[in-house]
Amino acid sequence: MSDVLAAAIAGEGDRLAHDDEAMRVFCPRGWPHAGQMLQQPDLAAALRAIARDGADAFYRGDLGERFATAITTIGGAIDRADLAAHRTDRPQPLALNYRGLRLFGQPPVSQGHILLEELAIVEGLDVRSLEWGSPELIHLMVETKKLAFADRDAHAGDPARVDFDARRLLDTEFVASRRRAVSAKASERTEAGSLMTPANTTYLAVVDRDGNAVSLIESVFSAFGAATVVPGTGILLNNRLTGFSLDPRSPNALSPGKRPVHTLNTVLALEGSMPRFVFGTPGRHAQVQTNFQLAVGLIDFGMDVQQAIEEPRWYHDSGRTLKMERRYPEAVRRALAAKGARIRAARVRPLGISRGLVAAVTILCATVLSACEPGPPPAEPIARQYAAAWQKSDFQSMWDLLTDDAKAQVTPAGFIDRLPRIAEEMTLRSLDAKAGTATHPALPNASPDPRKASVPLEVTFHTRRVGDIARTTALQLVMVGEKEKAVWRIAWTSEAILPHLTPGRLVRMTRLPTSRGRIVARDGTELATFVEAGVVGVITGQMRSEAGLLSSLSAALSMTPDQIKAKYTQSWVKPDLFVPIKTVPASQLDALRARLGVIEGVQVQATRVRSYPSGLASQTLGYLTEATDDEAKARTDRGVEAGDVIGGKNSGLEATLDDELGGSYGFRLGIVEPDERPVETLGETVPVPGRDVVLALDPKLQRAAESALGDKKGAIVAEDPWSGEILAIASRPTFDLNALVSGDAAAIARYSSDLNRPFFNRATFGQYPTGSSFKPITSAAALRNGVYKWGDRIDCPQRWTGYGEQWAQVNHEPVALGLMDLRTALARSCNTFFKATDIDFVFEAEGLVPSPDWKKQHFTSAADQVWNPGDATNLAIGQGYLLATPLQMANYASTLANDGMVWKPRLVIELRDRDGKSVKTYPKTQAGSALSIPTDLSLIRDGMHAVTTDLDGTVSSVFRTYATSTAGKSGTAESPAAGKVDAWFIGFASFEAPSIAIAAVLDEYTERPGVFGSVDSAIAVKAVLNAKFATP
Repeated sequence: MSDVLAAAIAGEGDRLAHDDEAMRVFCPRGWPHAGQMLQQPDLAAALRAIARDGADAFYRGDLGERFATAITTIGGAIDRADLAAHRTDRPQPLALNYRGLRLFGQPPVSQGHILLEELAIVEGLDVRSLEWGSPELIHLMVETKKLAFADRDAHAGDPARVDFDARRLLDTEFVASRRRAVSAKASERTEAGSLMTPANTTYLAVVDRDGNAVSLIESVFSAFGAATVVPGTGILLNNRLTGFSLDPRSPNALSPGKRPVHTLNTVLALEGSMPRFVFGTPGRHAQVQTNFQLAVGLIDFGMDVQQAIEEPRWYHDSGRTLKMERRYPEAVRRALAAKGARIRAARVRPLGISRGLVAAVTILCATVLSACEPGPPPAEPIARQYAAAWQKSDFQSMWDLLTDDAKAQVTPAGFIDRLPRIAEEMTLRSLDAKAGTATHPALPNASPDPRKASVPLEVTFHTRRVGDIARTTALQLVMVGEKEKAVWRIAWTSEAILPHLTPGRLVRMTRLPTSRGRIVARDGTELATFVEAGVVGVITGQMRSEAGLLSSLSAALSMTPDQIKAKYTQSWVKPDLFVPIKTVPASQLDALRARLGVIEGVQVQATRVRSYPSGLASQTLGYLTEATDDEAKARTDRGVEAGDVIGGKNSGLEATLDDELGGSYGFRLGIVEPDERPVETLGETVPVPGRDVVLALDPKLQRAAESALGDKKGAIVAEDPWSGEILAIASRPTFDLNALVSGDAAAIARYSSDLNRPFFNRATFGQYPTGSSFKPITSAAALRNGVYKWGDRIDCPQRWTGYGEQWAQVNHEPVALGLMDLRTALARSCNTFFKATDIDFVFEAEGLVPSPDWKKQHFTSAADQVWNPGDATNLAIGQGYLLATPLQMANYASTLANDGMVWKPRLVIELRDRDGKSVKTYPKTQAGSALSIPTDLSLIRDGMHAVTTDLDGTVSSVFRTYATSTAGKSGTAESPAAGKVDAWFIGFASFEAPSIAIAAVLDEYTERPGVFGSVDSAIAVKAVLNAKFATP
């Protein structure tokens, strides 16, 4: 018997004296002394029985009977049924990755989570920058300990009876929140009350030459436990139930069938698959605190085991009291006191220097044993090297890490060539790969196989099409070579990329179709929609005879072989992809199916094609074309590929609103069998249908405008003068959009060769000299600048020479008209009246408004750059270099009608989803104001009213008897085409309450005696007003 044991028996004599059996075992001849023999034959027999019969010997045999009888005798609550019902749990240990090591600790009901939470908190703090033993480091660790213990008190309990998952204490976000809670001053945290008393615990660490490690701890809690021995067994009962809390709110509260939380804590740290540290200590709450200090010293500060154990220690129990060995310098203790800690100096280690030395010697010996013979290299570095190379797309370096057998089976084509193709198929932007901890398969003797390993690989693929995809794969490694030449290599299969990617299976990105939105008029009339059709296409990998396919398909589709071949030889085409060749309306498809069905490599896919049922506004709506490589690349975010239909460049709304109308394709990334049967969906983005576009167009007015123009070249634009909404926008000649959809080659050729340019939108892109329709602007300028006052009468000669003979100007009427006021001058469109106003005024509008600066920039010769008096007079009557579009002129007419408000023209008024829900509206926007006062504009409107109603008005023959009052201005401008004019009429109605402003131009109009272009323009406008006001 040792001095320590003899002293312990004597120290616990009062407790042992209450149990006759305990006294018989430990004090058979009175109180023992050191050197006396202690014999325990009953305990030896009990251990032999357990070794022979296993756990049943204790829980269900004679030992259990004696055990239950003894407890019942002393008033305990455990009987034979309780023992027979016992089941031993074998829970998985808790684990934490810390500084490149994998640390394991006891799961609940033990408290390994405390140490792991402490380490998780400090891992995110820069502890290595602090000096070991410094007050800053000690304070940080003590406050961290308080947080972990507070979490234990608040949450820890028997997981079988309370909702406690210790892994949640190691959750990244939770740890981060606790890290932020570390106090800069000593905090006043206290632990939950309990009945715990000083412990009697044994710790043992063993590592053998093969690298097998054991970290073991056992405790009867108090010295001699309950100080009660079961008669005839030598077994001492423990008093672990005192680990319960008596606070009913505690998760560790005492209740039947429940296990108490206890303090047992051991540590096993692996580096890769091999043990690096094995340590532990007795000491109740000091266990995790001592282990915390050992872990930081060993791992963060690189101490050897002996040094880490011999360092002075601190111990915190509750509140701000901190016990510290006196070996800490006085300055360190004072600095901690300044932070609010109440320092209690201890001569020896807080829980007994002997217990600390027992653990220290055991750990030191274990470490020496494990270092006696070098173990095999860990498998993890090779896995990490593979992961790092994969992240860099360094496929050659990855290949170099494979076993020779794997290389022979996979081949470079199946690895170095295939991995980039998979990355391309996945639309991979980058990937993250992280190797985990190796596990070794069991040998027949159940020990780990040191020459085989499996390393989990956490891979996150960052794809452009379906976002992030996270999967855990596994690398199977085998050791090649012996002893110092031994290296790990990867027995690679395609499952290392994705778990279900077995040999033969493929990674496939499938594009999910979207649908294009409609274009509708304000009343719901469909201007652009879809109808059923079929797409005839080619799969190049299924062609048997290219010549035969081209010959047969050419005849069936009325296309040349070169046209067909050009489609399936584009750069994006792959052997297994369907390449659209021509879309065929459903009405024609049935007749073709029999001919197409016998051509190998040809397929027909059902589709819906664009249709323009109204036949209206062709240039404004635009048309669809197949996307080129460059056009598809510009729309890659929407999933557009070369060959998809998109709005034709500069063709109208189909182009300018292509993103809104076209929607976005969806994508599904998955693993498929060789026959394309799906195996697993890895990620998916759903398609987004295109939105419907609602136009301000009034179909009645649009049809009237187009009919009014007939076969004439020209344009008509009608606008709401109070909102800027475009009610009609017509351009002639026009074309049939449906002919483009069906691929009517003859019609397309005719449109393309037509010198009158039917694809050209004259309403928006045609720029014309405005002629006399510009005179209201000249009038406004004259009134505003005081050059003309209402009532003034100015001569209207047939020939005007105000700037000299060289700048002589003639009126359009053959005789002098004499003196006249502004109203009459507008009504009769007297050119010389407006030239005499001598105004050099530039109207701020789009198009071309000449000025002295413009001439200097536009012309190269000095003579041509001079701004001549004739330039000003030409501008005053809308001649010369002045150009404007019909859309601008309609907007100008609106401004005259509404007292000077310049609206931004609005053709698109709303976007709707496919369910009809409005997703965006385009409200009216005022772009500016005319540089005139309402009184002046009222006088000008009166003159415009005279144009349409006075007997001598230029177009009174058209409107004088019209039921709706009107106002307008005619204009005839010189055209670049010899002998032709551009004939205008702008106006609004009604005169008293304008609700429509309109501009019409006839392009390159041929006037004849008695036939005037401006009158025909006015007649076309009248047709639109008839549709507006329902008048004959």
